[in-house]
Amino acid sequence: MNMESMHRARLFLSTARHLRAEQIFCRGRRYLRHAWWKVIDKQVPSISATDLNPPRILHWDAAVLAGSGPWKEHVTASAENAERLLSKRFCFLKYTVPFDAGIRWQDSSLSQLWLYHLHYFDYLQDLLVYSVCRDSEAAYQTFRSIASSWIDYNDRIRGNGWHPYTISIRMINWLQALSGFADRLAADPSFDVRFRASLSAQAYILAHDLETDVRGNHLIANLRGLIFWELASPGGTASQSLGTLMQRLQRELAEQVLRDGGHFERSPGYHCQVLKHCLEIALCLRQQKESVPDWLEDAVRRMLGYLIDIAPVDGALPLLKDTTWEGTSFFDLLAAGAVYFNDPQFKRSESFGLYPLLLFGSEGWNRFAGYPLNTDLVPSRELPDSRYYIMRDDSLRDHLIFDAGKPCPDYLPAHAHADLLSFELRVSGERIFVDSGVHGYAAGKWRDYFRSTRAHNTVELDGANQSEVWSSFRVARRARPGKVFWLETPEYLVVQGSHDGYMRLATQAIHRRTLYWKPGQFWLILDEIHGTAPAKTVSYLHLHPKLGLEEIQDGLWHIEGTAVELFVSTFGASSNQLQRGAMTPQPQGWYSEFFGEREPNTVLSMQPNADLPVCFGYLISKGSAGQAILQREAGQVQVRIDYAGRESLLSLSQNGTPECK
Repeated sequence: MNMESMHRARLFLSTARHLRAEQIFCRGRRYLRHAWWKVIDKQVPSISATDLNPPRILHWDAAVLAGSGPWKEHVTASAENAERLLSKRFCFLKYTVPFDAGIRWQDSSLSQLWLYHLHYFDYLQDLLVYSVCRDSEAAYQTFRSIASSWIDYNDRIRGNGWHPYTISIRMINWLQALSGFADRLAADPSFDVRFRASLSAQAYILAHDLETDVRGNHLIANLRGLIFWELASPGGTASQSLGTLMQRLQRELAEQVLRDGGHFERSPGYHCQVLKHCLEIALCLRQQKESVPDWLEDAVRRMLGYLIDIAPVDGALPLLKDTTWEGTSFFDLLAAGAVYFNDPQFKRSESFGLYPLLLFGSEGWNRFAGYPLNTDLVPSRELPDSRYYIMRDDSLRDHLIFDAGKPCPDYLPAHAHADLLSFELRVSGERIFVDSGVHGYAAGKWRDYFRSTRAHNTVELDGANQSEVWSSFRVARRARPGKVFWLETPEYLVVQGSHDGYMRLATQAIHRRTLYWKPGQFWLILDEIHGTAPAKTVSYLHLHPKLGLEEIQDGLWHIEGTAVELFVSTFGASSNQLQRGAMTPQPQGWYSEFFGEREPNTVLSMQPNADLPVCFGYLISKGSAGQAILQREAGQVQVRIDYAGRESLLSLSQNGTPECK
């Protein structure tokens, strides 16, 4: 075995040791099952499903969709997406592929994530909107053509189309197509029977191939698909009763939704996905005259509240972990929650997009429009279970979110980044310092970069990641967070966290970070690296792409492109470097808000010229340039801040406890 093989084997074993025995057993069972299906070239089971009665959770009211309201531009965009399909083009992840010569369901030249989107059939919603607003015949014939192609091509249980996750998403979309295209299907009985039979076969395969090896958001999606199916076909081919499915969902939500309302994968993007799935399950149960259990509604309420806690005033989610801005918007989720619970506390905007309109129709819009806008202040907040900490001023325009929690659940590393003690900062409503986001899921340099420590606003040691992120979704040795100190007073707020991710290196170092905020004045970031061996220490600070840095003097920069004057000054750092859109010796200075997109952004790298232990940091000041002076005496650390002629002080005791003046 060569060195590379030994290294990968070590990474694999370090990753696998975190898995539960049940997961390993289920993964082995699923692997053997799929291997056997491949050997026997397993055909799609032939199952009749003529008695399907799909639940209608979406409203296809042409008068409402074509009417004026805050959803109008979203309806127009949806219709334009449908027109792309009518002209035989798929566009996912900013990449367009024509299908006039046939649909490439398993094209290896396309990324797996792109192919997953192809198999999801989320685009059926656009066709249904187009059907009721513009041309029902063209929409139906396009739907029929694509669905027929899928059934023809996927006649064997293999490939992306039969992955449990793609089945879970596609089943919901096909069930909605059954109701949305009901009249057209009734007039097309041969296709109707074929379509229903395929749906029934998909439900059967999903019920016998749940992702109990992966769990997390995937298993929630599996359960949503089967719950909808059971409501459409009670006692049908899935062979799992509604009660059994709800019990499994209850167990999963008890673990996955933390007490503070956050989803345990700690990705705001996947939090929204799980929230959306749970809200739709509750709504479907209610519409089918089934009782909605208190534990489900409680989980939905807490997840809605968590979104309000972490999001800035404009609703653009922090791009933490594997989060992009695709999918249902923050305000649409809150609007749907407000109408579902008939609770104005979730109305944080007048926005009422296509998603809540389809869920609740004109009746829902009339109720929402009658709610008063909730303008209550959302204070600074510590979320001790998900371990996100939010510093927010009374105007809600200055907003910092600090990550001091585990990279991932122990047994579910898929969406983890090496980003402990990183943060995002908005000042006066503008995005200033950003997380780099996520570009895609395909293994390679871009996946590696966007998950790396150097792609986040935190400290890297000897060029190593805090946690050993590798492949597309794996993490070997992980940084473990330490205790968090949080103190809020009328004059300031201070938070401190630490991690041991570098203890695996020869330096065996601990990183501790303290953030000291004086509202309206400055944010001080102080980093301590406690170790005994020589090490190269670098702290990274990523600006939004529209911004730049102009050096005023050594160690002091003016941030260019902002409405409010902002400055960055370093202390304890002997060398500083600016990079933007670099590719060598490795990628640095790249930013992505959506899958498939990336643009260059400016990164400031700060490096102390000293052996460990080291102490250094930077001051972000508002309105005028500030200065921070570091002093270390008898095991104590002090930072004196001179801002606008006023002096402030941050002191760390010998055990690291912060004190501020």
